[in-house]
Amino acid sequence: MATTPTSPLPSPGSEGPPAPPRRRRGGQPGNRNALKHGFYASRFRKADLNALEACRSTGLADEINLLRVHIRRVVELGANVNQLDQSIDLLRALCFAVVSLTRLIKAHAFLATGPDEITLAIQQVYDELVAANKIVDETNPASPPPDG
Repeated sequence: MATTPTSPLPSPGSEGPPAPPRRRRGGQPGNRNALKHGFYASRFRKADLNALEACRSTGLADEINLLRVHIRRVVELGANVNQLDQSIDLLRALCFAVVSLTRLIKAHAFLATGPDEITLAIQQVYDELVAANKIVDETNPASPPPDG
């Protein structure tokens, strides 16, 4: 009877420290490198970077914070404007920025709460129609044509 080599198994009480969780590719959650080295970095002042560094969120929250920094910058510029046409231009820019900020905040809140009951009900009916082969699932190119 031949013996096969086996790797030594650690005894249950002699395990070393647990392995760290496996990391995904790319920037890790909470990584702020893009603020210092990324696309927007050359446009930020030190005060802006400090303000953004204090924000510890990801996704739309980062864009919301970025827009707030720019809105603050436009408000600061407005303190030095004495011409009516320049004031109107700054006000117009602020209005557009605030509307965009409102939409981002609304989208962020929607994404955080998830779909409502009506959206879930519509999705359920859609899934049932696809399963019964009454409609084509346009999100799936391999979906068979509907029964006619």
